[in-house]
Amino acid sequence: MSLYLLKMCLVLKKKGNYLDEATRVKTGKNVLAMRLNKKNLELELNMDKQTFNKQLKTLRNKLLEYRKNRYELHTDKKILSDWNGLMIAALAKAGRVFNEPMYTLQASRAYDYIQTNGFIEDQLIHSFVDKEKNLYGFSEDYTSLIWASLELFETTQETRYLQQAMDIQSQLDDDFWDKENGGYLQSAKEDNELWMETKLIYDNAYPSPQSIAYWNLDKLSTLTTNPFYGLQKEKLLQSVAKEYNHAPSGLSFMAASMIVEDHGKVEVVLVGDTSTDNMKEISRYLKEVYHPEVTLITKSSVDNSDDIDTLTGFTEYYVSLNGKATAYICRDKQCELPTFDLDMMKKLLKHK
Repeated sequence: MSLYLLKMCLVLKKKGNYLDEATRVKTGKNVLAMRLNKKNLELELNMDKQTFNKQLKTLRNKLLEYRKNRYELHTDKKILSDWNGLMIAALAKAGRVFNEPMYTLQASRAYDYIQTNGFIEDQLIHSFVDKEKNLYGFSEDYTSLIWASLELFETTQETRYLQQAMDIQSQLDDDFWDKENGGYLQSAKEDNELWMETKLIYDNAYPSPQSIAYWNLDKLSTLTTNPFYGLQKEKLLQSVAKEYNHAPSGLSFMAASMIVEDHGKVEVVLVGDTSTDNMKEISRYLKEVYHPEVTLITKSSVDNSDDIDTLTGFTEYYVSLNGKATAYICRDKQCELPTFDLDMMKKLLKHK
């Protein structure tokens, strides 16, 4: 039965299914690939799902034991800070939009792992495997981790993520900013042993450090009253203006940031007891509905809110009125009259 099951489950051909990479000629060997439709296999073999999976597991274990007689294949186990930053940002945003706590949990775990293991004396590492750490971080590592920090802040509203975003941004500006031409160098100035400094400008499979940095600076300028972020963002734009005008599609992520900015940025400061249904309802709406121009800041009226007030610099005087969840809809830190009502808040968000 094992041989018959093997034949039925795998795509095997007498002349082989593997083509030589160079000649594109069949070699007579087979790559053991599973047939895709398991339900059809169960019907053909007249097996129920439980029996089929049990026998398939037995067959796989036999193949694995035979495979152990050969050399072990190399497995790429290195952890890249930039790729992890992108993944964390995506998971955090997905957790926020889909209201899926598991995505947010995975994002925060991965983030904490990078924070714990991805630094040497406050310097971010680009690549590491177990306890072996290789290469100091590039600008794309820093920008991606800042992006992850900001997405986690918007999802969880934990102030530690906003603080870490600001700290890493400060380090990026100190170590990577090109003082002569503007923009962020790929390598830190003091670590660059190359005779010519390099700078990644155009997006490729993922956004360039310049594009991500523009997004991050725009978000930080919205979340805080620190004028540095806005000024740095404009300097960054000026540094890539020639390339952007020549090929705007090459900086598409930066262009997306500018479209949101032109649409008119909105800050929503939500103040109240975070455990109440009304507070959760308003917060849920702001996270689930697509409002790319909206940045949410949640302030607890029960717990100590000094941290968020200190970090943002403008939420200190926003309070919960009559003990209810109170939303302040602001544009450029100038706010409408506060509202308790979700429908009214929706109208204020639509008003330009």
